[in-house]
Amino acid sequence: MFNVLQQIQVPTKTASPDTAPNTNDQQHKEIDIRQFNVDDLKLLKTQDPFLYYSIPAVNRANLTSKTVDHNQVLQDAVQYPSTNALVLRRSRVSTECHAALTFEDLYM
Repeated sequence: MFNVLQQIQVPTKTASPDTAPNTNDQQHKEIDIRQFNVDDLKLLKTQDPFLYYSIPAVNRANLTSKTVDHNQVLQDAVQYPSTNALVLRRSRVSTECHAALTFEDLYM
């Protein structure tokens, strides 16, 4: 006979069932990082890791096993606001490096 799967919610340090924010509001969060400083990015990493790793430069550094240079992330946001300033929170973060990123490093 088949067993029925059961879904359980495991409370975590950052999101317990009593204090969890509305997931729809959090998933559609968008921020402009041009006004951020290095400390803001470090705080964002601990408070909302999904939003932090949604920042393109942070995600790229993570995928290529490089250290994130927060100063460079903020400079890129100011210099190239159309691609780096507005960050939409992703609900999933990939930890696999796409082949294009690997080949890009070989050619540069």
